[in-house]
Amino acid sequence: MFAVSARYAESAQQSVALYGGPATRRYVSQILFHGQFDLDGAMLGLAYDRRLAYLGAGFALEVDLEAAHFFMKRSYSSMAAGLGIRYDTSRWIGKPSSFAVYTGPSYADDPVPGDGYHGRFLEYVAVEFALAIGNNSPWDGVIRMYHRSGTFGLYGSDPDSGSMLGIGLRRRF
Repeated sequence: MFAVSARYAESAQQSVALYGGPATRRYVSQILFHGQFDLDGAMLGLAYDRRLAYLGAGFALEVDLEAAHFFMKRSYSSMAAGLGIRYDTSRWIGKPSSFAVYTGPSYADDPVPGDGYHGRFLEYVAVEFALAIGNNSPWDGVIRMYHRSGTFGLYGSDPDSGSMLGIGLRRRF
């Protein structure tokens, strides 16, 4: 375990991921508990992650900056900035890999109004699993989830603005 953690602490400090996939405006609870992921379009995202501090035992504190474009009936773009935790899962998988969760505020240029609220400022959550492509490669394949919502009324009455589950490539440097 300590060998993996030491290797992770010395690994790349930054990464850029390009990802995309199907998108929906369904509530997260409808997706998770009822399997209602009604396809409403697609999303393409670009994420920049930078390690702020290695916390030990495979955990790191990171900053995440994202630009995303939803291709829906009414398309819009969003920008997001947040903090998150990345965990090195290499010892479980047997290959360089990690799991990360980020959250923070997001801004959309022209989001679809929902329930009388035009959700320009909302909270975003991103969840990512990355698996190295090859043993010494700086490239990872990623599965990434991106979600924007009003965070149970924190940002207003807009409960959900968009969710996406996609795949992509990440370059560590």
